[in-house]
Amino acid sequence: LNSYAKGVECLPERRAVVVYETMLKSTEYMAEAVARGIAAEGIPCSLLRVSLTGREEILAEIFRAGAVLLGSPTVHRGVLPSLASLLQSIKPLGLRNRIGSAFGSFGWSGESRTQLELQLQECGISIPEKGVYAKLRPSSADLQNCKELGRRMASRLKAI
Repeated sequence: LNSYAKGVECLPERRAVVVYETMLKSTEYMAEAVARGIAAEGIPCSLLRVSLTGREEILAEIFRAGAVLLGSPTVHRGVLPSLASLLQSIKPLGLRNRIGSAFGSFGWSGESRTQLELQLQECGISIPEKGVYAKLRPSSADLQNCKELGRRMASRLKAI
């Protein structure tokens, strides 16, 4: 009954989910670093690659999580189609009381992170921390910035 009441109220758990897609592993390395930062703060975290995880599982994790972090490389000035499609499924969930951010790699223009943040906001998720960009293969400094993003998001989640 408590689980049902939480679902009706749309109250998230104190946990995070990192959902990403990658082409050449750059965004995957970033996603792993974000998840390590979250876990270092003692917050449970699911790390899900869109092409290797069922849509229902991803949506269930997003629904449960108090923090949602999305990652995609920039391809043709946008996010990868598989992640863009998933975002359309998130909107009807009516999410509230959640925080989010985005990250991604790029070669030329780098629009994916900003587009993901806008999509999260359209889903009702607030963006308290600006995400991370990495040009081409993420450097050790880029990966450290990803880990710090995870830490900051976990700290914010603890404060909610």
